[in-house]
Amino acid sequence: MFAAKYRHEESVLRLVHAGADLNCVSTDMNTALSYAASNGLDESVKALIDAGADVNFSGSCNETPLHLAASYGSVACVKNLLRARANPRYTTAYRQTPLHMAAMYAHEEVVKVLCKSGSFVDVATKRGETALMFAARSGLPGCVVPVLNCAFCVNQVDIHNRNALHYALDARYPCDDCVKWLIHARIDVNVADAEGLTPLHMAIMKDLHSCVEILLQANADVEAGDSYGFTPLMIAAQKGMVRTTKLLLDAGARVNHATPLFKSTALIHAAKQGQLECLSILLDAGANINQSNLKDTPLMCAVNNGHLSCVQMLLKRHAWVNASGRLPRRSIVHDNEIKNLLTAAGQEFHTRPASPEEERNHYPRTLQDLSRATTRNHLMAINNRENLFSRVPQLPLPTRVKEYLLFNVSVDAGSESDDEDDLLTACSRLFMS
Repeated sequence: MFAAKYRHEESVLRLVHAGADLNCVSTDMNTALSYAASNGLDESVKALIDAGADVNFSGSCNETPLHLAASYGSVACVKNLLRARANPRYTTAYRQTPLHMAAMYAHEEVVKVLCKSGSFVDVATKRGETALMFAARSGLPGCVVPVLNCAFCVNQVDIHNRNALHYALDARYPCDDCVKWLIHARIDVNVADAEGLTPLHMAIMKDLHSCVEILLQANADVEAGDSYGFTPLMIAAQKGMVRTTKLLLDAGARVNHATPLFKSTALIHAAKQGQLECLSILLDAGANINQSNLKDTPLMCAVNNGHLSCVQMLLKRHAWVNASGRLPRRSIVHDNEIKNLLTAAGQEFHTRPASPEEERNHYPRTLQDLSRATTRNHLMAINNRENLFSRVPQLPLPTRVKEYLLFNVSVDAGSESDDEDDLLTACSRLFMS
């Protein structure tokens, strides 16, 4: 037993010929045959079988020598055990068959041998996993095809409602051929898992463009939303996947579709992440540039996240700067170029007065109100008239406001608080005029 455990094959053979107890069980519930099979000792396995060792002994977790040989990937050991009538349908405590083990560890040749031996291909583990799912996750067509040829049902799902196609896309090295074989076997390409993710969602999240093409050719649903309502187009736009975004639009994805809960569109997701190319593609496809979610328009999202190039594009495409939305707190807007862009945009439009709640929270509700907020931010630090006059020319304000501040308002030393309030009121009236 210990000779087999520590891979001393010569010692195993000598002990077998000497008449050692073949079915002695160790403290970890294994026999010499179990150890020999788990270590891939072909000659030892053959000698032990010929000497009468129990080929269906179930040790820890009900694993038989065939389970262990399949896990190791020894084709010779598996064949020897099968010849000795080892049961390929025996399941462990987790309801795993030897075929599950071979597919899990991507042993192609062992999978082929076990499929031919009459293994139950459609048996599911306690977590609902089938041999086909494990084979798909291996990313090897050599594992997938033999199992598919023996499977009666390819659309089984696990406890998370994922089918074999989900597993194929979740492989460490996903294979286009595996996806094609599964689709050829008429697997459901639109089944959603517990999180609402379809195979198309997964292919986009993993940036598998070729798999996306295959799924779209198989009529995958381009409008399917996950548990948050995110469609494949939204995910592609958020990740900046230009080719995939074009592909989804060509396949009929609705460019202005919004999530049910937050009303976010693909354009808003692209603006939030600063995905300039996707932003341009969506706008060219007819995306509503002023469609907002519960809080922001695409322009507001670009401003909030400091994406200057996206702000420039949206303004160039005539984004409505008076659209309802919020701007970040004054301390967060560090980009002077964005400040200047917003101020310049504010010169061309009239503004509305801020509500008491907006004034209290310092959240301007339109881009034009940023000028008033910027003025407030600078004026609160003013201590005397000279300081005011020296700072005004550098403020990012329209010329009319600078002239107003420099020539028509006086600030007397010693009464900064009242005069500052009056000045802010006057500035507010000017912006509303």
